[in-house]
Amino acid sequence: MTTGTTPQTPQGAPTPVPIGAPLGRLMSSDCSSVWRETSTARAAWAALSAAQRRALRRSWLAQATPAQLPPAADDWTTWLFLGGRGAGKTRAGAEWLAAEATAGGRFALVGPSLHDVREVMIEGPSGLRSLLRGDRPTYAAGRRRLSWASGAEAY
Repeated sequence: MTTGTTPQTPQGAPTPVPIGAPLGRLMSSDCSSVWRETSTARAAWAALSAAQRRALRRSWLAQATPAQLPPAADDWTTWLFLGGRGAGKTRAGAEWLAAEATAGGRFALVGPSLHDVREVMIEGPSGLRSLLRGDRPTYAAGRRRLSWASGAEAY
């Protein structure tokens, strides 16, 4: 993906937009899609229940920037996310991996050292164990393995 371009999304896929942005389709598993436009944002927000607002605030698709989303094509095997400090690389990777962690899944966590992998990718503020939703993985330090209830594992 080239910096400064808007990624193409599959037909019918939600377009991620940060909370408060004037345009975009916001999706959550717990609430229906809401079109956020300048003239209707407050009315749409007011129409949501408290539970739907909480779900939307926690929704990665509502917070992610277009650059933080994986390639739209289904045939990619490598995703290079090149960015500086604070670009959201760790969070984007953690969100992608958590979404892909299904039964039998095996993943590699690659970093400069095992210490960096644990402190940043697993335990850090944007790491896998810090995600706000659902199935939080457990980390077995002695085995250097991250395990989800679904059976997925990351090493």
